[in-house]
Amino acid sequence: MTTETCNVTTRWGGTEDGPSHARLAEIIAELDTRDEEHPDTWLIHVQSEWRITLDEQRHAYLQDPEGEIRAHLAGVTPQVALALWIRFASGGPDAVRSEPWIGGAPVPKNAELAALQARADAQSLKAERSFYDGLGDEIPDATCREEGCNRGRVQYSVRCRIHHFEKHFKKPCPFTH
Repeated sequence: MTTETCNVTTRWGGTEDGPSHARLAEIIAELDTRDEEHPDTWLIHVQSEWRITLDEQRHAYLQDPEGEIRAHLAGVTPQVALALWIRFASGGPDAVRSEPWIGGAPVPKNAELAALQARADAQSLKAERSFYDGLGDEIPDATCREEGCNRGRVQYSVRCRIHHFEKHFKKPCPFTH
């Protein structure tokens, strides 16, 4: 049996028209693999242009044609997700209105926000370190032009690694070597 009134976008970017129920189950099962870059998949009801997005955190999001989240569900098992998608594919948003949707997008808890911020900070520091290391060694007989600095400058710059970093990122350099 297929769902000809919809199309699905898999979490890794593939798009399929009218997938079978078995294929929808496979796509939902892909969410068991963690991938921060590709955390979700969605099914679009072609006639209404509404969609239901599922993510690896087991949330379902009911989105209008502009992509705005109108409601969400938490704790959606793969079996519930499949039943939801099948009903949605055949009847659009009206077919799933009886679900216990919570209006709007979920509000992250403080602990979730702190964890996200910590991951973002770690990624930023890693990228900044890569930039700093990529500046290469300082040329000892070519002094940095920053007043009071007696370090050598890096190639293609008039500044040492630290001052070049600070000029580029407009913040103090967290690295000393």
